[in-house]
Amino acid sequence: MGKGKLRKTNRAVFNGFIRKAFPPKISILIGMPNYDGITQFTHVCLDRTIEYFGMRGIPIERYGPYGNAHIDNARNNIVEYFLKGKHTHLIWIDDDMVWDPPAIEVMLNHDVPVCSAIVTRRHPPYAPTIYTITDEGDNKLTTRRIPFGVYPLDKTFYFPNSGIGTAFMLVKREILEIMPPPYFASPPTGHGTIRGEDFYFCMRMAAMGYKILYDPTLPVYHMGVCPYGIEDHANYMAVMKENPDICQFTNLSAATAEQFKRSFAGLDRSLIKSLAPVAAQRYEELLKSVESRSVMESCQSQENGDQTKQPTKISTDVPK
Repeated sequence: MGKGKLRKTNRAVFNGFIRKAFPPKISILIGMPNYDGITQFTHVCLDRTIEYFGMRGIPIERYGPYGNAHIDNARNNIVEYFLKGKHTHLIWIDDDMVWDPPAIEVMLNHDVPVCSAIVTRRHPPYAPTIYTITDEGDNKLTTRRIPFGVYPLDKTFYFPNSGIGTAFMLVKREILEIMPPPYFASPPTGHGTIRGEDFYFCMRMAAMGYKILYDPTLPVYHMGVCPYGIEDHANYMAVMKENPDICQFTNLSAATAEQFKRSFAGLDRSLIKSLAPVAAQRYEELLKSVESRSVMESCQSQENGDQTKQPTKISTDVPK
């Protein structure tokens, strides 16, 4: 381990000790990357959340680069901003989510390193975005959707070596302080099928020994034509029960259990270590392409005599 990494690790361990001895006052950053705006329902929920925690004396701020089409780049920028500040918790919320503000308070009260709601897709069959991360052999990791009915819907649970879309996920500072950047990246296809930058983040946490606490009872919904949640998937399952060929998800069978057996054995950390530098290189290439594109657009703007409008950041609201 290099001296720089060793210093960072030692500093994180020391900070963790200090936090346990003198627990800091809770302070929350809402990380919300968005490319072309936030739904009006999400705006309402944001305003209600800031008011809710402001009345309880808990500092809360929202931050997210606007206009960034590269989601992994946007998420990494949010983490860097978070680490520069004093916030104790970072909650990822997508720009098309609907929730009840006390849901965040429930997640805080669980007092675990990472907690997530069960978020579903906004189109039939409204499936939850929770997957196992499995070592398939041949230097490949892949994600498999966890069949509906395997996990409880009325209480919190852990699922081994799993990941979920970071649409509504609360993360403690301790994780991000010791995780080497980039925190989010799109893994190359040669290492299997990892479904996006958020599952890469979940995989990194699993490799560090962190488990996600899932809470299916939280009132959190994905906004489509209307808000969709886990009960919509349950209703879909009930309606499609008579048509098993059409329904995509069923309870765990012996054949399905065999598919998931590898995920319970644990992730191959050496494989994850080999994947991380490749993903980091891919992310570096992305940053260079974004940079060169910005320079090109700036030159074209000057030639045309126009001033290109720069992407703006979401305004910050901190309760007084």
